[in-house]
Parts: sequence; structure tokens; C-alpha cells
Amino acid sequence: MSRKLTITLDDEIYKKLYEMIGRGKISPFIEALVRPQIMQKEDLEPAYRQMARDEIREAEALEWAEATNGKKNKAMADQLTTVSKARLINCEGTLSTADLKKVEQAVKVQLGL
Repeated sequence: MSRKLTITLDDEIYKKLYEMIGRGKISPFIEALVRPQIMQKEDLEPAYRQMARDEIREAEALEWAEATNGKKNKAMADQLTTVSKARLINCEGTLSTADLKKVEQAVKVQLGL
């Protein structure tokens, strides 16, 4: 079910949003930004359980995780997926702030944002 919501934006922000996102796409864009901020963990758990039941997906994720152990890796923004936080057990490494910004930009390009 969807509800209509009226919001007020600065003219400059609205114009840029309209130019970048496009007509008819602003509501889904805003919803995609807001949803992760307000969804509760318990709302996501059923989705994580459903993903975990997908044996092919789980096998691919395990193969990927085992292949990355101890090796130099790269982020592939064109191959995005979601993983339950419960599956993240060990920290295999970190990214610098600069590298994290590069990954973020690559993901935005792939998603058309």
C-alpha cells in the first residue's frame, strides 16, 4: 500500500533532483534513501532467512568468501548483493576513506544515482 506525502524542498534542490533523477522517479528514489533509515532489524530478518534458504546463492557466497581469504581483493560495483549481518563473522580487512569513497561512487554509477 502506498500513501501520498507532500514535502517542501528548496527550489535549487528540487531542480537538481528533477534533473538527476527524472520525472516519475523521485518518489522511489526518496523511498530508497529513507527505507534503510527507518526499517527495524526484525523487519529484515524474514528477508535474510529467505535469502539463506537459497542454496545456490549461499554456495556462491561461501565460495566467494573462501576465495578472498588472505588475498588482495577488489570491489566489483557491477556485482552487488546483500548479505545478512549475522553472516559477517570475521573482519578480513578495511578500506581507507579514499577507497571507500571510490567504491561508493562506483556503486552510485551502477545504480544510476
